[in-house]
Amino acid sequence: MKHLISLFILSINYFGIFSQNLQLFEGTIDKYPIKMILNYNGIDVYGYYYYTMYGKPIQISGKKENGKIILEERNEINTEEETSASIILEGNIGYWKSDTKQLKIALKPQLHKCNWEIFNNEVDLTHTFKGVKKLTYPIEVAIMYPDDYGLMNLIIPIILNIDKKYYGNIWECFNNYTIKKYEEYFSDFFEEYPQHFEIYNSGYIQFISDSIISYKYFGDEYSGGVHGYEFENYYVFDIKRNKQINFNDIFIEGSEKKIAEILFEQDNKKHKLDDFAANLNNFYMTNKGIGFVFNRYIIDCYACGIFNYFIDFKELKELIK
Repeated sequence: MKHLISLFILSINYFGIFSQNLQLFEGTIDKYPIKMILNYNGIDVYGYYYYTMYGKPIQISGKKENGKIILEERNEINTEEETSASIILEGNIGYWKSDTKQLKIALKPQLHKCNWEIFNNEVDLTHTFKGVKKLTYPIEVAIMYPDDYGLMNLIIPIILNIDKKYYGNIWECFNNYTIKKYEEYFSDFFEEYPQHFEIYNSGYIQFISDSIISYKYFGDEYSGGVHGYEFENYYVFDIKRNKQINFNDIFIEGSEKKIAEILFEQDNKKHKLDDFAANLNNFYMTNKGIGFVFNRYIIDCYACGIFNYFIDFKELKELIK
């Protein structure tokens, strides 16, 4: 018989970190203007930079130690592959370095309208099977959230896929998420066959302006089998209208085929055109264009990784409402 959850059997341990941890910069690499966004989670740093004239985000991640930030770039198309480029910052200056050259970086911090903080928490759920065997299920979430409660209630319930209602603080969101995940997994388990699950997810700002936020929610979830499932989900929010922006809010009806054809060409026709056309709802925006992201299994096998393609607004002008 499948086990029906009783919430009083949860044993929960929390470890929390709160701090203001989002920085925006304008500056240059060599003579070329850039913008940079850095999300901090302790010593871990995750973010993006993009050349102002192109607007295509370049993913960077690394550590902040001994007064320096050392970041590595990721491959622009397949994020499984690292590039040989790195960024080293000390204060607001530093350099960009590849195998063949080194360029100076100069940055100037920029203000944003509200403070962003990191909510980093780990919870251990303990379940007793048949009153005898106990197993512990870890859920760890590190998400960037705004101290503006209206904005928090717009963004966080959507990325965590919890009930869309008013939450008084980030803890309420996390508690709701924890219980929801527990219920989802155990609704499919049998008492006679104890199962395992683990969740390690993060959420960071990818792009932010006075009107638009692109938010990346990613991680690794395991619920049995040979391996877990790594994913990258993207969400775009109109912070002036206080709403999420979906594909149909941007593009005219019937745009899927044309967009798929552009992606198909960028991909050098390695994958199926129809797979692109059927999976265009995972996207982000910058001031210069839109990126479409395809998770594992969507256009290729699990081992082939996650694919990310960016299209300039100039190529999309006839398709935008």
